[in-house]
Amino acid sequence: RDALPYAAATTVGILYFRVALMMLSLTSTKDETSYYSAALKIVEAFGGFSMIVVVAAFPVLARAARDDLERLRYGVSKVLQTTVMIGAWFALSLFVGAQLAIDIVGGEQFEPAVDVLRVQAVTMIAGFAVAALGYALLSLREHGALLKASLIALVVSVVLSLLLIPKHGAMGAAIATVA
Repeated sequence: RDALPYAAATTVGILYFRVALMMLSLTSTKDETSYYSAALKIVEAFGGFSMIVVVAAFPVLARAARDDLERLRYGVSKVLQTTVMIGAWFALSLFVGAQLAIDIVGGEQFEPAVDVLRVQAVTMIAGFAVAALGYALLSLREHGALLKASLIALVVSVVLSLLLIPKHGAMGAAIATVA
């Protein structure tokens, strides 16, 4: 009963960034798709750290959800503050280091991906916050709410991708995923 909505929410979370990539590959040029893809790979590598931070707190959150809701509120508050600070640091690091990161991943021919990465860097803040809040919902066994939130984000990404990608290519895809 709990596993299906959680698995669906996880799947939707995985699709979130890839929807823009798929739409880009169908409606834009190979170059634009490559620029977005290079930036996305870097964002994915950095974004994985959010789970490392939050997973460590999950047992405490799960126990607090069962035994003491005030302790849960306090724990979620501290985890959220921490993840937002770390996400902001990652976002700033990616924004400032976008040129170096793209040079390492793709070389000079991927120069247009630098600005795409700078836009996508903003997702680090929200991504780290979402990890904290997602685990809070998981500790409360609110799998359905987690799925609903994931689906809303996916729908927003799809709609904005449809609107922005045809005219703005990789940058439109980046904006759609940030929104």
